[in-house]
Amino acid sequence: MNNVVIYTMNNVVIYTMNNVVIYTMNNVVIYTMNNVVIYTMNNVVIYTPERYFIPVCCFLLFNGCDWAGRSLTAVCMWPGGESRLLPMMVASRVLFLPLFMMCNVQPRAHLPVFFPHDAWYILFMVLFAFSNGYLASLCMCFGPKKVAPNEAETAGAVMALFLSLGLALGAAFSFLFRGLYTEQEARSLDLSGWVQNTRRGSVIGQIQGAAGQVDHMKDWLRSVGSPSSRIDRAVFSNERDLKEPELKGFITRH
Repeated sequence: MNNVVIYTMNNVVIYTMNNVVIYTMNNVVIYTMNNVVIYTMNNVVIYTPERYFIPVCCFLLFNGCDWAGRSLTAVCMWPGGESRLLPMMVASRVLFLPLFMMCNVQPRAHLPVFFPHDAWYILFMVLFAFSNGYLASLCMCFGPKKVAPNEAETAGAVMALFLSLGLALGAAFSFLFRGLYTEQEARSLDLSGWVQNTRRGSVIGQIQGAAGQVDHMKDWLRSVGSPSSRIDRAVFSNERDLKEPELKGFITRH
């Protein structure tokens, strides 16, 4: 018994050993172990888990849990402003840095993987985001109460300024680290050239080196890229033969 066919009013569902195929009036949807392929009248769309992991499990999950942590302070404000536990909890969040580094984040060249399953990364992200929203809101609530009443408004404004400044700097540094991944991959292939992030959110650059190594780098740019990048398309132009590279080393331009 390999197949089970179920006829409904508008659909025909076939359950096989590894796949589920649904025939509807206009679409054919195939659920495999790793992919969801939708055949429409004119298009073929392939949904892979890797395509949505970072947008959902990183950005969406972080913002949702951060909001939940901030909302919790409306009903619970533990520990109190005078407690020594609050600064200790804030300082302990630095432990998330090695935890994330030991997750199965690719590409990696030196550090081992201690948490291979993606569920660990999701768990750490939930705790990281929730504690960020909760503890930041506590500090924003208790901070103005630590000064004289006539200075409370100024203290709140200064705290809000530095909170926004920290978020802005963190976002700015993400573009720097995204370019460093490309630089590391190029240097591992003994290529020369440069890479630069544009204000439009795209990446431009120049690559020089042995033909085989350049082709390998092109494949990496098309299919892998930096962990936080979204690859819509990769266009390569102005290719020409050189007797020797015109550039020395590989750098990230800013």
